[in-house]
Amino acid sequence: RHLGRTFVDPPLMQQAAVFVLPSIPHSSGDNESLGMVLVEAMACGTPCIASRTGGIVDVVEDGVNGCLVEPGNAQELAKGIVSFLRDETKRQAVGRTGRRKVEEKYSITAVAQQVIAIYQSVGNGRY
Repeated sequence: RHLGRTFVDPPLMQQAAVFVLPSIPHSSGDNESLGMVLVEAMACGTPCIASRTGGIVDVVEDGVNGCLVEPGNAQELAKGIVSFLRDETKRQAVGRTGRRKVEEKYSITAVAQQVIAIYQSVGNGRY
């Protein structure tokens, strides 16, 4: 469900034990791009399990701020989900790490600094 600028309802996402984004590359070769919904889930402190494909791997670091599984591997996906559901300490730690990553890499300040750096590199520091 799309709620204005976000795809998730933050209060509901904060209550979730885990967020799961299974993704299988299309036969044309198209993959999931960034997976903004993962960034939103991590911003809520919710640990993420997602497929190791496309831009998802730029957001989720396996074992650090989430869990990556092979696309289409239902057993591996289930194992990741059960692992988080059985270990609250792990869930909380991964959720905190994900939240920190969002603050450091995807916050409005971080993104603005990245855009400024691009303009500076293109404009030879004139901006």
